[in-house]
Amino acid sequence: MKKRSASLLLAACLFLSLLLLLVSGYLHVYERQMRTLQLAQQNYQVACLIDLAQWRRQHGEKQTEYQFNLGRVILTDKTATVELKGLKKQITKKILPE
Repeated sequence: MKKRSASLLLAACLFLSLLLLLVSGYLHVYERQMRTLQLAQQNYQVACLIDLAQWRRQHGEKQTEYQFNLGRVILTDKTATVELKGLKKQITKKILPE
């Protein structure tokens, strides 16, 4: 009887270890997917803000700095610098001349 309970305990520990490994792997994949989603969303927001600022500049506004709900855009001749709300860093992208 003693050997059987020891083998049952060993099997339970092995099962729980494998389950823990499976769950931690799943959580790692989920975390990476969420980071990828956040980066894609930020990239889309930056591209949209740059497009809006360029459109406003082409339609008569001669500012270098534009303020939007999502953040601020600073346009120069060759670059656009975007500060998204909620992000501490600035994102600079090259733009095509008008």
